[in-house]
Amino acid sequence: MIFGLPKGSVLLVVGAHPDDFEIMAGGTLVRWNRNRGESYAMVMSDGELSGEPEVRRRETEKAAEVLGVREVFFCGLPDGRISHSIETISPIEEKIRELKPAVVITHNPDDTHQDHRNVGMSCISAARRHPRVLMGETPSTIARERYISVDISDYIGVKIRALRRHVSQHRRLGNLLLDWVTASASLRGREIGVKYAEIFWVWRFADLSV
Repeated sequence: MIFGLPKGSVLLVVGAHPDDFEIMAGGTLVRWNRNRGESYAMVMSDGELSGEPEVRRRETEKAAEVLGVREVFFCGLPDGRISHSIETISPIEEKIRELKPAVVITHNPDDTHQDHRNVGMSCISAARRHPRVLMGETPSTIARERYISVDISDYIGVKIRALRRHVSQHRRLGNLLLDWVTASASLRGREIGVKYAEIFWVWRFADLSV
């Protein structure tokens, strides 16, 4: 298991849009699940500004299956207008209470996308009593120092395969997203002497051991 936690621990990833949790933590999710952990994802909006909601939900479920995520919870908040409010905080708080995750991963509030920023802040509010909260990286994250890295060299292919399930987005964007994911993972890997890595900023983490 990673993060120095015992097998059987639960990981919860909270993203603003379909494909966000895969971008932030796809490799980490595969590594976690293959080492006998259990993971879940929350998707706060259906991403309707970038495609048909039903299509985007199906793509997300297919991607989650590739990564080994046990279940995805869709919250249906308005794409582009997610607020840092009780409307966003409450469903996250409820899932944390229900699932009792050992680790919660969400967006870094230092992000140029308002949905990412507000989901990150809302998740921090929802997890205010939780001992382990990490913040992931997307193409719109503002760079900060002092992060931790997870070696995903053995899992980058699965992460890319999961992201390819978002067919509607590749038709819209071409290979821009996959190129960023691969380049970013390569850069983060070189920083710690491995081929590929994902990074997470620490909001709070008890007994950190990666």
